[in-house]
Amino acid sequence: MLLIALGRKPDPLGRHGQFNYAAKFMHRTFEPGKVVKVPSREEIASIAREIPGTIINPHVREGQQLSELQMQDSYSYELADIFIGADDRYGLVEKYHRVLEKISFSIEREA
Repeated sequence: MLLIALGRKPDPLGRHGQFNYAAKFMHRTFEPGKVVKVPSREEIASIAREIPGTIINPHVREGQQLSELQMQDSYSYELADIFIGADDRYGLVEKYHRVLEKISFSIEREA
């Protein structure tokens, strides 16, 4: 930012990471309810081993009412952040869909 403020073009980042692309996906649900199942640490570790470049950070716990979550928008509830690295944009989306097939959140919907 300092270089930009001085009117100079900044050098690009070094691109020394394992992947060319990275993204944060926010896994959400759109209906209120009670969380009855959250993926275990072992399940999360297994997914990360099977899909390299994946980090899953759940935001809910079993027994929690989704309405209790803080800092949510008015129309959805964030269950987890899913960080993914891939060689291209298509790979990011493909990996995200694979994670969704494997991850197990269960919500008991309100009547």
